[in-house]
Parts: sequence; C-alpha cells; structure tokens
Amino acid sequence: MEEIIASEPESEGGGLVSLEHRLPQLTQCLMDLPELKSICSVNEVMICDSLEKIWVLNCPKLKRMPLNPPELDNVRSSAAPALRIYIKPKEWWESVEWHHPDSKSLWSPS
Repeated sequence: MEEIIASEPESEGGGLVSLEHRLPQLTQCLMDLPELKSICSVNEVMICDSLEKIWVLNCPKLKRMPLNPPELDNVRSSAAPALRIYIKPKEWWESVEWHHPDSKSLWSPS
C-alpha cells in the first residue's frame, strides 16, 4: 500500500483546495507498511481528536505526517487524550515532515 487516504485533487478557480479528513472515533493507528509513501495528499490533513497512540513501524518511505493536533488550534478539551507516538527506526523521527511546523515539538518519540 502506498497511500492510505487517496482522493482526486479538486480545484477552485485553478488552485488546489485543502481537504480535512475527520476521524473522530479513531483512537489507535498502526502502520507497518514498508511501501507506504503517504497517509493522504500534500494539501490534505487528518483531524483525529480522539487519537491516543500511533505506531509507525517499518515505514521508511513515509515522509510526511498530516496530523493537525488540537493543541495547535487552542481547542484541546480535557476529555481529549494525550497522543503517544511509537516509532521504529528512530531515525525516521528526524526525517519526517509534519503538516504543522510546531507538531513535532508537541510530542517525543518512544
């Protein structure tokens, strides 16, 4: 599998439209996909306010995490869980591009 959420690019007035994929009940995500290149397109983001854990294992071709953490939008509720990210290999953490530039600073890899 090369892409998890595949969609056709839409244009509005000749430009690309940014898409949000809302997954309100997703709590855990496991990726052990050596051919995975993207979760969703470059102009798209995943909104997963209930996400608690992500395991990124053996995904050397994955170069972008399209997560938009609620902490960055100042909408984090006390009911929302803290996200934990488990990675392997550790070098992946340094090379991945995040949707929001401050996302990486919110979490530390395990």
